[in-house]
Amino acid sequence: NDPVTISGLRIRTTGGILSLTAGRSGRAEVYTFGGQLAGYLHLLADVESSLSLPHGVYFLRIGNESVKICM
Repeated sequence: NDPVTISGLRIRTTGGILSLTAGRSGRAEVYTFGGQLAGYLHLLADVESSLSLPHGVYFLRIGNESVKICM
Protein backbone atom coordinates (compact mmCIF):
# COMPACT_ATOMS: atom_id res chain seq x y z
CA ASN A 1 0.00 0.00 0.00
CA ASP A 2 1.02 3.59 -0.52
CA PRO A 3 2.21 5.31 2.65
CA VAL A 4 -0.05 7.83 4.36
CA THR A 5 1.26 10.81 6.34
CA ILE A 6 -0.78 12.24 9.20
CA SER A 7 0.53 14.94 11.57
CA GLY A 8 4.16 14.16 10.75
CA LEU A 9 3.66 10.37 11.06
CA ARG A 10 4.26 8.21 7.99
CA ILE A 11 2.11 5.05 8.06
CA ARG A 12 2.62 2.08 5.74
CA THR A 13 1.03 -1.39 5.80
CA THR A 14 2.48 -4.17 3.69
CA GLY A 15 2.12 -7.94 4.04
CA GLY A 16 0.94 -7.87 7.65
CA ILE A 17 3.62 -5.40 8.72
CA LEU A 18 2.73 -1.96 10.09
CA SER A 19 5.61 0.48 9.54
CA LEU A 20 5.73 3.90 11.17
CA THR A 21 8.15 6.78 10.82
CA ALA A 22 7.59 9.76 13.11
CA GLY A 23 9.05 13.23 13.13
CA ARG A 24 9.51 12.99 16.91
CA SER A 25 10.05 10.29 19.53
CA GLY A 26 7.06 8.80 21.31
CA ARG A 27 4.90 5.73 21.79
CA ALA A 28 2.40 4.35 19.28
CA GLU A 29 -0.30 1.99 20.50
CA VAL A 30 -2.32 -0.33 18.28
CA TYR A 31 -5.77 -1.44 19.44
CA THR A 32 -8.15 -4.03 18.04
CA PHE A 33 -11.59 -2.97 16.89
CA GLY A 34 -12.84 -4.33 20.24
CA GLY A 35 -10.52 -2.00 22.20
CA GLN A 36 -7.83 -4.48 23.29
CA LEU A 37 -4.17 -3.49 23.03
CA ALA A 38 -2.70 -5.45 20.10
CA GLY A 39 0.82 -4.02 20.40
CA TYR A 40 2.88 -0.90 20.74
CA LEU A 41 6.01 0.69 19.31
CA HIS A 42 8.56 3.02 20.85
CA LEU A 43 9.18 5.57 18.12
CA LEU A 44 12.45 7.39 17.57
CA ALA A 45 12.51 10.56 15.49
CA ASP A 46 12.97 9.83 11.77
CA VAL A 47 13.57 6.08 12.32
CA GLU A 48 11.19 3.49 10.85
CA SER A 49 9.63 1.11 13.40
CA SER A 50 7.65 -2.02 12.49
CA LEU A 51 5.08 -4.30 14.08
CA SER A 52 3.67 -7.56 12.71
CA LEU A 53 -0.13 -7.82 12.97
CA PRO A 54 -2.70 -10.35 11.77
CA HIS A 55 -5.28 -9.40 9.15
CA GLY A 56 -7.94 -7.07 10.56
CA VAL A 57 -8.99 -3.54 11.42
CA TYR A 58 -7.07 -1.63 14.10
CA PHE A 59 -6.85 1.79 15.66
CA LEU A 60 -3.44 3.41 15.86
CA ARG A 61 -3.09 5.91 18.69
CA ILE A 62 -0.23 8.35 19.24
CA GLY A 63 -0.78 10.90 21.98
CA ASN A 64 -4.26 12.37 21.54
CA GLU A 65 -4.57 11.38 17.88
CA SER A 66 -5.86 8.14 16.42
CA VAL A 67 -6.41 6.70 12.97
CA LYS A 68 -8.05 3.52 11.69
CA ILE A 69 -5.78 1.11 9.80
CA CYS A 70 -6.60 -2.04 7.85
CA MET A 71 -4.15 -4.89 7.57
